[in-house]
Amino acid sequence: MDKLKAVLCALFGHPPVVTYCFGYLNCARCRAQVGDTLGGADNMHGLIVLHHKDCEECAKVKLRWIDRLLTRMEE
Repeated sequence: MDKLKAVLCALFGHPPVVTYCFGYLNCARCRAQVGDTLGGADNMHGLIVLHHKDCEECAKVKLRWIDRLLTRMEE
């Protein structure tokens, strides 16, 4: 499954949905590091930090079907 997720990201690009941990931004699909906020730099423009599947803020954002495909949704 990990190979499939990596292939999807390679073909279609990383989705705008990321997870955030200790200043690092990781792709919510393949877990690759896609950015960071260390040193006060704000690289989160255009990215969505996905909190959980019922988050009201996340529900307001329109994602394409390919952005949702195999993207991990927090419980």
